[in-house]
Amino acid sequence: MASDIRKDIERAIHELPALPGLVTRLVELVESENATADQIERLIATDPALTVKVLHLANSAYYGLTRTISTVKQAVIVLGFHTVKNLVLGVSAFMALRGSRSPSPLELELWEHSFACAGIAREIMLLAGQGIRQAENAFMAGLLHDIGVLFLYTRFPREYQKVLRNAASHKARHEVEGEILGMDHAEVGALITDSWGLPPMLVRLIGTHHAPYLPENELRFPTACLMLADSWSHQQIATEHEFAIPLHPPEAEAVVNLPDERRDAILKRVFDAVVAMRSVVAA
Repeated sequence: MASDIRKDIERAIHELPALPGLVTRLVELVESENATADQIERLIATDPALTVKVLHLANSAYYGLTRTISTVKQAVIVLGFHTVKNLVLGVSAFMALRGSRSPSPLELELWEHSFACAGIAREIMLLAGQGIRQAENAFMAGLLHDIGVLFLYTRFPREYQKVLRNAASHKARHEVEGEILGMDHAEVGALITDSWGLPPMLVRLIGTHHAPYLPENELRFPTACLMLADSWSHQQIATEHEFAIPLHPPEAEAVVNLPDERRDAILKRVFDAVVAMRSVVAA
């Protein structure tokens, strides 16, 4: 049964429409490192609804700016090229799967958790001196790490309700998904982001964020950051379904080597601001 569902999921991913051309062009433009604020503004301005979302996000308490951002160009200059790219990509990915309908409680919870995870991962990377671009890559991975949950919930509602009904305090969500669906949301998320042509680094981070071990390559540190951010976020955000908090490999904490007081300061900063994201996605 699970193998049949898996085949259906793989087929549905293959049939997913591509991300809007605006998004892929923006990713290519920013990644080329030849982008200008004017070019980014002109590109995003071709989609008025997306422009409104980006400005709403830029002005939210999440970024804690003391000035109002009234144009995309201002957002690019104040927040940075990669931050704006990440906002556009994150919003577009969620909208591509959710459509125009109002989000459900589970989707609001997922959005809030995703922004918390993204913010924590980025802060750890910056604290470790990994550089702005690497930190923003970790942010993007955090923002999209559970895109597979949203896909399964929206595209396979009957099957995913069974996952939710089988929630248990001794099993993590991805474990129940694997048993019932034949694959978990991390694998689904990797397949989706790969089908959308997103950077391979992002695909690998999403696909391995529940792996029982850390990779022995350049993704070792960002993977550890993402795993810890995911666990810590789940500890802070209440959920109506009793899944166990996902475990991370013991070496993740050793690799990151973050003192408790630093960790607590990061969590406070992120969670003081992350509630603002709920109103943005609901708008």
